[in-house]
Amino acid sequence: MHKWEFFNHKVHVFSENVATFFVAFDHERVEGNGNNTKGHCSFLYSVKKIDGDWKAVAVNSTYNFGVYDDNGEVRKWWLKYSPENRNRQE
Repeated sequence: MHKWEFFNHKVHVFSENVATFFVAFDHERVEGNGNNTKGHCSFLYSVKKIDGDWKAVAVNSTYNFGVYDDNGEVRKWWLKYSPENRNRQE
């Protein structure tokens, strides 16, 4: 069984013919034996109007499993790589 909880929907319109759609979600997969795996995931669609219809021209997805700490919160491992938190050597 899969359970997805979507959040953080974003649409960016670049022109009347080009846009992107982003959504993040928490994912839980329950196996038949009762084990479960949790993940933090996202989809990014790039869409373009072609012949009057919107078409996905590129899709990117991420599935990150094992990213939760002991409190059930997403470990924000990427924060140590943000510019203000990097150790810079001069």
